Amino acid sequence: MAAGWTANIARAGRRVLAMAAALHAGGWPMAAAAQTAAADAGAVAACAPRVAVRGRVVAAAGAELTLADGTLVVSPSLRFAAADGFRAAIGRTIAVRAGAPPDRWGRLSAAAMVAEDGTWLEALAIEDGRAIVAIRPGASCAGALLAREARARAAGLGLWADPANRPVAADDLGRLRRLEGRYAVVEGRISAVGGRRGTVYVNFGRRWSEDFTVLVAARDRRAFARAGLDLERLVGRAVRVRGHLELRGGPAIAALAPDQIELLEANR
Repeated sequence: MAAGWTANIARAGRRVLAMAAALHAGGWPMAAAAQTAAADAGAVAACAPRVAVRGRVVAAAGAELTLADGTLVVSPSLRFAAADGFRAAIGRTIAVRAGAPPDRWGRLSAAAMVAEDGTWLEALAIEDGRAIVAIRPGASCAGALLAREARARAAGLGLWADPANRPVAADDLGRLRRLEGRYAVVEGRISAVGGRRGTVYVNFGRRWSEDFTVLVAARDRRAFARAGLDLERLVGRAVRVRGHLELRGGPAIAALAPDQIELLEANR
């Protein structure tokens, strides 16, 4: 048992050093690169502690990868702007971390995917601007991905270079309606918060039946508060919200996890 643990620790250390070396080659100071690599290793482990499968990638389309043994792996943490998604992973051997077995169609939902050299594939896609973060309820590694997305967005990398891919203003109702059924990122200022029939309504306009709204189940209110989002105290705050957009009178997003709502201003 001790030998097995020693081997695992050694392999983890080699992966961290390999990632640090790769970052250093790209112009990062070695100390900063090592810190980033170590933080990534911790974030990956937080996504899911168990490696479900290892294999060589033989095909990739969007957020889906096919391994040599026929396993279909999907990454629900990302939304790609183009079909080439994980194409750079073809031919590489990866470790897939997952918190649940494959679904009835045989698809394995990946919490995180890491290549042999330690590269966190989801993080790489985000920081290159090839994808945006899609929050999964219960995921523990969203923060590291959101930080990368913020840097890519600020630098105008990849998909963020196109103004059409920038977050949608909460008062741009025409554009929001056209995004029905799609994953959207919306920014705006909260005007009111109220509750009714087991749902907390976070409103972004006075016409609650027409304006943009975020819906939170009342039973989740405490979980949001523990994450620093006391919903009733968010009135007047500017936020960024992401999720699947639907029309419920006006455009709406159901927030199932606190990470779907980001504060855009310091505490007042």
